[in-house]
Amino acid sequence: MVHDGPVASAVYSPDGRQLLTICGICAWVWNAKSGSPAALQLTHRFKVSCARFSPDSQWIVTAFSSTDLSECAAQVWNARTGEPAGHPMNHRDGVLDAIFSPDGRKVATASEDFTAMVWDAQTGEPLTASLRHKGQVKAVCFSQDGRLVATVCLDGTAHVWDAESGLPLTPPLVHLGSPDRVGFMPGSYDVMTSIGDRRNWLWALADDSHAAEDWRLFARLLAVTSLPGRRMSANETLGPSKLSGLGSKQNIRTIFA
Repeated sequence: MVHDGPVASAVYSPDGRQLLTICGICAWVWNAKSGSPAALQLTHRFKVSCARFSPDSQWIVTAFSSTDLSECAAQVWNARTGEPAGHPMNHRDGVLDAIFSPDGRKVATASEDFTAMVWDAQTGEPLTASLRHKGQVKAVCFSQDGRLVATVCLDGTAHVWDAESGLPLTPPLVHLGSPDRVGFMPGSYDVMTSIGDRRNWLWALADDSHAAEDWRLFARLLAVTSLPGRRMSANETLGPSKLSGLGSKQNIRTIFA
């Protein structure tokens, strides 16, 4: 599998039949057994920042970013033909991360333009309003059931959002540093965030007995009251909570149903 420069990443498809690599402004799809190209070269305007398969291995989502303030995008591709599917998912600055939902129907993106977005994977149309942050959004992920989206931001916060409405479901989860990775723990809504390879946090979003509509209204209130210049703490809105390292969960209450 010869490339014309350093290979930034390489990932297998979920079915193990293909390998997806990133090199400069291109992504490549390879037959994992023979090592021969399995699709057209996926070429972008700027350096490719991420590339991932869909859960069924039939599609690929890539994203690119530039070194200056330029409009960038994520794009879904047919993994067999290398042809684009739907419109580019545009942001006003670099797109640092893009990922399929567990059912493959949605894509979430994280951008340097201070927003994340949820999109229709086949059309490229937005499904939510912009998920607004106070800094560059570095990573994004879906919960295992696809209902929630989690993001981490350069300002040192993580956030959890409703994947359907785009409303915030937690206040900013404040870190002692800038997290660069995020994921939901298998089979739960607990969120793992990381700074590099050494510092990890686990945020436990415990079940709550309030009615669904109560928490939807609270989410709207949270969206309105989280104004610029005012950081709402977990203590202020959700009861006792504090940050800790991996190994002890936090009593952050959920506000979803």
